[in-house]
This record gives sequence, structure tokens and C-alpha cells, in this order.
Amino acid sequence: MPYENGLIAIGLALAVVFGTFVYALINARTVMALFSPVSKDEIVPGCGRQGSKAAALAALVLHFLAWGTAGLVWLNLLADTR
Repeated sequence: MPYENGLIAIGLALAVVFGTFVYALINARTVMALFSPVSKDEIVPGCGRQGSKAAALAALVLHFLAWGTAGLVWLNLLADTR
């Protein structure tokens, strides 16, 4: 992979990482609902719009796939393998 193409791939992957991170911050209640369902004695968050759980899960999957892609491309450029 030419060096310039590798940098472009890393840049695009990091743009996806930051975009999904912003989405997760905006929809933090939905992301937390994926991992910890509300029990009967827990204080529930107030009123407000809650996003789609499927969209939050897709954003998390894309986030980690983009991190992996950026890391692998960087290691490939660092090792100069073909």
C-alpha cells in the first residue's frame, strides 16, 4: 500500500471513530441502556428522547471496527509490508 493511501485510510477510519464517539456522547442514555438495564430500585433518568438501541449498537460496532482498521493500517505502514 502506498504511503499516501495508507494515510488517507487512517484519516477516514479516525473520522469514523470520532463521528461515532460524538454520536455515543449525544446518545449516552441509549448506550448505557445497552449494557445496564434499569432495575426496580434504580433511579431512572428524566424525560427526554432516547435513541434507537440498534443505532447505538451499530455505532459501537463501527467505532471499534474503525479503531481496528486504523491500527492495522498504521502497523502495515510502520512495518512497510506488502
